[in-house]
Amino acid sequence: GSTSGGNHTPSAEFNTYADPEALQQVIDSGIPLRMVGLNLTHQALATPEVVEQMRAMNHPLGQICAEWMGFFGSSYESVWSFESPPVHDPCTVAALIDPTVIQWQSSFLAVELEGKWSRGETIVDLHNRYSFATNAQIAVTLDRGAYWNLVLGSIDQLGQKTR
Repeated sequence: GSTSGGNHTPSAEFNTYADPEALQQVIDSGIPLRMVGLNLTHQALATPEVVEQMRAMNHPLGQICAEWMGFFGSSYESVWSFESPPVHDPCTVAALIDPTVIQWQSSFLAVELEGKWSRGETIVDLHNRYSFATNAQIAVTLDRGAYWNLVLGSIDQLGQKTR
């Protein structure tokens, strides 16, 4: 999902576009929800400094991760004009390990199921304009330093164990 715009269509993020009915079932389940969307993951950019820290690790895993970021970075630059690639999935893992790396905001969350142009779009009412009850915690701001310390530390720790 995302609080604004998508990466698969102008309005929908890939996962929500692929199966919005599944997301609707999760929303309807009543379980506590947290959404780590593109609005947050696009703050987790693997800058040249981050890639250099990977490359400086004294094990193959750091080198492999740096190479992945180079490939991913080239793709993101040519398709999306990003100067550095966003590292999406580790944001969700980081939120599970240490929720304080992210600032959360309570919000109403829904998914568009019928829109001709907006199917799969996540509707996030951060400003309570609909006056609906909140049903999710939305990731809004990433503590980049804490995030990269956690991610790079995890890569390094795993790399040290697998030499």
